[in-house]
Amino acid sequence: TMKKGISVVVMAVVALILCACSKADKQVVDFAMLPQSAQTFVKTHFADKQVAIVYYDNDIFDKDYELYFNDGARIDFESNGEWKELEDKVNGLPMTALPAGISQYVTERHPGMPVVSIERKRHGFTVELSSEIEMKFDKGGQFLRYDD
Repeated sequence: TMKKGISVVVMAVVALILCACSKADKQVVDFAMLPQSAQTFVKTHFADKQVAIVYYDNDIFDKDYELYFNDGARIDFESNGEWKELEDKVNGLPMTALPAGISQYVTERHPGMPVVSIERKRHGFTVELSSEIEMKFDKGGQFLRYDD
């Protein structure tokens, strides 16, 4: 019947969508495949590190890149080349890679305490120090509050 045919098609489409979402569409790509701004960011702030692998995550809702260094540090980039998250639990992140207001605040208030991760969110930044102190900053890099 026509009704049964339509429901089979609908189920097939739903199955296809679910497969596409759950399937890890991560592929290894060359560093040169990163957007130019991302390449420049890495060469500027992480020149002393060796790139181990770069993944391109071609998700339906979110196309992005994950770059891993040999020492385990990681950078996630949006498809436009803007960094989304920086993480270096071992050595801490270079202060030059952070927005100016954030690096200034951390240097003044928490000297000698490395930033181990920073995440760019819709409304600002989440920063974690090696002491596991978490802080929130607005989009302009102004300190908002400590998180626990």
